[in-house]
Amino acid sequence: TLTLDDTSDTKTGKVTSSEPMSNYHEIHGVCMRGGTFVMNNGEISGNKGGVGFYSWTDGCTFIMNGGSITGNTAPQGAGVYVRMATFIMNGGSITGNTAIYDPDSPGGGNEGGGVFVTYEGHFIMNGGTISGNTARDGAGLYCEVKFTMNGGTITGNASTNRGGGVFVNGSGTFVMEDGTITGNKAAYGGGVFLSTTGSMTASGTPVVSDNKSNASGSDITNNVGTVGARITLGGELTDGANIGVSVYQSSSGVFNWIEPTLTSAVRFTTAEANTSYYADSSQYFFSDNPN
Repeated sequence: TLTLDDTSDTKTGKVTSSEPMSNYHEIHGVCMRGGTFVMNNGEISGNKGGVGFYSWTDGCTFIMNGGSITGNTAPQGAGVYVRMATFIMNGGSITGNTAIYDPDSPGGGNEGGGVFVTYEGHFIMNGGTISGNTARDGAGLYCEVKFTMNGGTITGNASTNRGGGVFVNGSGTFVMEDGTITGNKAAYGGGVFLSTTGSMTASGTPVVSDNKSNASGSDITNNVGTVGARITLGGELTDGANIGVSVYQSSSGVFNWIEPTLTSAVRFTTAEANTSYYADSSQYFFSDNPN
């Protein structure tokens, strides 16, 4: 176990590098190939062209209790890149990181400004803040595997394309039981964007509201394709829950409303957990507790 603390007035507990990146696999912050890293305070910052944190080997655990991961740049997961590992965020901040375009990176990169979760990775957010990150897709967090949100705030992130707060791609799953996603912006899905095979389960007191979209889908955009992304109400929504949902269908890369009657976002509130909003709503939303 390696622990990063910074209790000094000068805040010297910092992991940083300004060296340029020679390829997209290069790491200039913290790289784990096993064991546990505990961050209680301090800073992982200013790693230009290399992610702040990167895991590569099965069994790694990063526990963030405080401090900040900030000002890092990389094609994917500029702040945090979780692969074959578990990242537990209890506090602190992941802020001001930038995912950049790189022709040598898969798909050109520009994904996951704050966090990128891929191959057997799991990001668990119990507290803290993910804010002020930028990317083409998934400025706050880009998920291809699993993201669990039990608390904390995702706010002020900006994507030029999809998922300002969270982008769920491929077979990724997003479980939200609490926490707030607000004040993010993107062209599509200012708060959360679900791809055609992505899924989201909501219960407890989740809040996804007051996000902005340049094109459509301010809070959650549910992109329904040949398979169809689904949002599951996994349990009772308790007092204070607030989730706005829009449904779109993509055709040749263009996002359109499924039918003209869906010109306003559907909004789940505490009293409406099991309400049918329109005739074919069962295609897109379902509850495991219909009573």
